[in-house]
Amino acid sequence: MNLRNRALLLLGLTFTVFIIIIAAVSLSVTLSGLDRMEHQEMADAVNQTKVAMNVESADLLRTTQDWAWWDDMYQYAADQNPGFLDRNIDPLALATLNLNLFMILDEKGNLLHGQVLSEDFQRNGPVPADITKLIHSNPAILYIPEDNPGLSGILLMPNGPMMVTAVPLLRSDRTGPVRGTLIMGRYLESGPLKRITDMTGYQITADWHTTDDTGTNLKGSVAHLSGEQNLVLVADNESMITGYSTVQDLTGRDMVIGVSMDRKLYRIGLANISTYLVLTVLWAIMTGLIVVVVMDRTVLQRMSRLADHVRSASGDRENDIVPILSGDDELADLEKTIITSRQDLQIREKQLRVFVNAMPGPAALFSRGGTILLANPAFVEYMNKPPEEIIGADYRSCVPPEELEKYTRFGMEAIRKKEIVHFEDEAGGKTLLMSYYPVLDKDGEVIQLGLLTFDISERKRLENALQKVTKKISLLNTVIFSDIQNKVFVQMGYLELARQTTTDPRLRTYLEKEDMVVREIQNSLQFAKQYNDMGASQPRWQNVLDVMLFAISHLDLGSIIRDFRVDGLEIYADSLLERVFVTLIENTIIHAKDATIIRAGYTIIGDDAVIFIEDNGQGIALDTKEEIFKRGLGSGGSASLFLSREILSITGITIRENGVFGKGARFEIRVPKGSYRLSGK
Repeated sequence: MNLRNRALLLLGLTFTVFIIIIAAVSLSVTLSGLDRMEHQEMADAVNQTKVAMNVESADLLRTTQDWAWWDDMYQYAADQNPGFLDRNIDPLALATLNLNLFMILDEKGNLLHGQVLSEDFQRNGPVPADITKLIHSNPAILYIPEDNPGLSGILLMPNGPMMVTAVPLLRSDRTGPVRGTLIMGRYLESGPLKRITDMTGYQITADWHTTDDTGTNLKGSVAHLSGEQNLVLVADNESMITGYSTVQDLTGRDMVIGVSMDRKLYRIGLANISTYLVLTVLWAIMTGLIVVVVMDRTVLQRMSRLADHVRSASGDRENDIVPILSGDDELADLEKTIITSRQDLQIREKQLRVFVNAMPGPAALFSRGGTILLANPAFVEYMNKPPEEIIGADYRSCVPPEELEKYTRFGMEAIRKKEIVHFEDEAGGKTLLMSYYPVLDKDGEVIQLGLLTFDISERKRLENALQKVTKKISLLNTVIFSDIQNKVFVQMGYLELARQTTTDPRLRTYLEKEDMVVREIQNSLQFAKQYNDMGASQPRWQNVLDVMLFAISHLDLGSIIRDFRVDGLEIYADSLLERVFVTLIENTIIHAKDATIIRAGYTIIGDDAVIFIEDNGQGIALDTKEEIFKRGLGSGGSASLFLSREILSITGITIRENGVFGKGARFEIRVPKGSYRLSGK
């Protein structure tokens, strides 16, 4: 997809997203406002319903009080005269009072008389056991004190919610003692609900539940009916909405009631927002078309022309791009910048070619896949092919078959390690040092490889000559050392014979001093031999753990425990590395008499690996930490630590003592990057 089509698509998506956001925000704000208004209106409706219920409950309570505070009723509670029931309490009388429940209880809560009427008041019968059990499970209803005018509220009966009142039985002048309780009840569905609906003008649902047994369709909502939020709205559809709230029944439990009302305001709001959104969409479409036309004429067409012009000129790398855009706007400035950048690139490319062509050895630039991108005349001559067959060709077709494996292996190593790789090659009687230089992109990935070649034949000749001279000098030193060593050995024998044949104390003193001088000469010869051996052979990669184990095989650790944790570490060091570890471990055996353990390990700090060898002996005083590495000091008073530092320095490795005096000695060997590696990595 070209930039023009992409810009038009992006513009269309932008307007679409804009319309969606406008619609979402408008709907959110409008619906939020409608929700608040509906919530307030429903809260008023629920409060009016609760007030109407209280009025209905108070009316039933007054009726119950009239019957309970009556001398005849009071007397019946005492003697249970059946004539009282015949004269005053029959189903017709109860139906006249719109009662569905009538119960007379004595002061102990025993049922003296009870009747229930159906919701249509056409059938009556004794009080069912489940209702009696419900009444007896609430002591607050059974035992009402004399000074209490009575209780009124709702009880959830098996057949539905019932408005119930309970009043203590007293004389007509409201004196006692209390002889029992009179209970009256009306099913809400049989009259109170209709009267409350007529009084408030709202439709009250018959879904009466306690908050712990609410139907599954309301459980998620009524779970929040507590505390300050005592109203939950549930939209039945776009025409009706129901508000659920709680009222306490006679047992103190919260019961859920529902009040339904018409959503007239909601429908009006939806109609208004729909009209607003339609107008917004029409405005966005018109505006978008105008913007598209203007942008296409002023920007996109000119940008497309510029892209085509630059693309057509990309094949001609020698000539400059001719400006085609007029004006002084951003696109014209962009064209000028492209022209300037191309000119700068041409200059840098020419400079690079001059630099590469001036190099005496073969030099080339390869793509990651092996295509030759750039080559100097020396490289063309080295490959012995015409230049036109070199540039753009795969290097595998140019390199001699017997050399291909080596070129490929070192090239892949440079790509894998992302660092410079050197290797040597013999060609035409010359020794060439060849180096691959990886070129990385911004993500650190290799995209190209540069190859530089240097003729090191003369250096190799000098190195070989130097090695021959070194071997001769080493041989001469060995002969001289052996000759002097033999003479020292003979001299020590004569001194021993002289000590055994003389009894003159003064002469024996001279002989002992002469023996000390001869032994110092012997130590100096040994030091010279060890120093002469350093660098005699090429450094090599050595496994640190193996070398340490070989080192302790020459020593008697006694009761000292060793803890070596250098598995997998290899370092590039002189072949006398084992002598270094012998010296460091021997230092603990000789000087740390109270040491019980020798530890060895390593850590990676920055680009370096730090090997440590430590013990738990007395340690080395601060003022002697450097002195121990000087000539004449060290293990056994020899130059061992001095030699250890010199051996390590051959490959750029350093050593220092960094322990805490009183806690033990700690030697740290710092190995620079490139001189260590981890097995398998």
